[in-house]
Amino acid sequence: AQYAKMVGAEEYEEILRINDHGMFNLWTEIHARANGYYFTRKYTVGEENLQDEALVPDILNREIPIQRQRLYREYHSTSNGYEQAYHVAQYIGRLITLQRLYPDTFTDDWVAQHFEVNTWMTEWFLFYKRHSTLGDAANHFKEMGTDFSAIYTGYLGSERQLQIVSDF
Repeated sequence: AQYAKMVGAEEYEEILRINDHGMFNLWTEIHARANGYYFTRKYTVGEENLQDEALVPDILNREIPIQRQRLYREYHSTSNGYEQAYHVAQYIGRLITLQRLYPDTFTDDWVAQHFEVNTWMTEWFLFYKRHSTLGDAANHFKEMGTDFSAIYTGYLGSERQLQIVSDF
């Protein structure tokens, strides 16, 4: 609601217009999922165990296969390209977190092998990795000639972030 007031949106749906803001909405979904997944892991295994390499086999052998099956099921449950991209964005957010926590295991090469022939998913992962801040992403989208009249995010956590968004 605060952001809707800032951009003068009279209804929440205005902020969610995919045709106007699809790329940025998906970027924010990756960002939100990465942050949410980090905190889920932190509070599940404890901060002191967050980067414990002993957890990696379970992640690789149980968690990743379950999440990958979920991605496959959700991706193929629709023919709507935006919805498919949304599911991929959530999955990429999880992989971003795993790479940050376990960089020796979840390397860029691992991600490329994991996505196999879906090279666009690898490219999207790498794009987010190179543009992981709101300012970097916005600058890249501006270079592409994309204009944003609104940004969908529930994760403006500081006055600095609010200033970045208002500069768009």
